[in-house]
Amino acid sequence: MHRELIDFAGKEPCLLLNGVTSCDADGPVDLLMAEDSLGNSIIPTKPNLTGEKKTTFNFNFPHLYEYLVETFADRQIVIRMNAEGVEGPIIDYLAHAKVRPALLAGSIGDIRKCFGEEAYAAAQATMERADIPFVYLTSHPRYWADGLRKIMDILR
Repeated sequence: MHRELIDFAGKEPCLLLNGVTSCDADGPVDLLMAEDSLGNSIIPTKPNLTGEKKTTFNFNFPHLYEYLVETFADRQIVIRMNAEGVEGPIIDYLAHAKVRPALLAGSIGDIRKCFGEEAYAAAQATMERADIPFVYLTSHPRYWADGLRKIMDILR
């Protein structure tokens, strides 16, 4: 398996994954390359793809999430999600999980880009119905303060 727990000088271990995650089975998957090297995706309807692809490893999100819940049973789980189009099934899974995340931080805009407005609205409705807290958080510093504030609220 392409995962490894690393202990940084006696600090909490860090789980490093080399690949992508979706609700599909564990195993090799084609990662479709984007024009500007940001936005690579396993979803062929994602805009701005070049046609170039590289094989990577897909980690089944339900299996990964169950592992996190078991491993960190005494902790709250914050998910930073930028899944380039596969967010919908992940949100559906989380809505029915025994343990819901304390926060889902990221963007679900790629659902709209890949599958349309109806799928995007359905994902938002699922998060609201399941009471999954969400904060819009991207790599742009403009959104960091809101994300940090939500994480600090969880830590208090």
